[in-house]
Amino acid sequence: MPKYLIKFVSEELHAKTLTNGKLFMRPASYYHNLELGQGDIREGALSHNKMIYMNNHFPIYCLYSVEESEIENGFIKVLKKCIDDFHCQNGYAVVLDYEKFVSVLPTLNTYGYKMNAGEVQYHVIRNNEFAILVNNKNGLNLFIKHPFYVHQKEYRLVVFESLPKECDHKEYSFESSIESIANVVKISSCDLRDEIFMIPIKKKNEAEDKVLYREK
Repeated sequence: MPKYLIKFVSEELHAKTLTNGKLFMRPASYYHNLELGQGDIREGALSHNKMIYMNNHFPIYCLYSVEESEIENGFIKVLKKCIDDFHCQNGYAVVLDYEKFVSVLPTLNTYGYKMNAGEVQYHVIRNNEFAILVNNKNGLNLFIKHPFYVHQKEYRLVVFESLPKECDHKEYSFESSIESIANVVKISSCDLRDEIFMIPIKKKNEAEDKVLYREK
């Protein structure tokens, strides 16, 4: 089970949106045409050999899951490659306490649509899995990714709302701010050791917070 979750974002405003309790979610199909790393033509696929899709218009929210073994002296060790995939070298990491985040998930307003959440599995979809995925009612195919992405260690939320093709995002909100369970870190301020970023779990000081959350 994860200890923490991290959302990597390119802009401070996006970090603030999350800590304010708002999740900016895109349909799985949105990632088909992005650059390899963040993009994945197989999102929502029922096979990794043939591009047959299901549930790919459901909005998804992607986070990085952190295990106990990745924590060292109050810091989370994250591969630079992962940060590079999301083009967040000059962006922010929003560190969330896993148990507290999961505890507030039921308060997320999904407009009456079902939601599922969990860690992504990394393996090539086998032929004998096709029927299982087609008949699964929990969006299982959205929780399987090709092993190429295993370093991203994804924890994913899926809302079972089929967005129209012209809609490339939708916002879902918690009942209140989640700032109390989050730490926002400027990635460029973190130590980089042997291609690994050391991201602090807790806030360094109140002064830093005021810089990150200065009034506009």
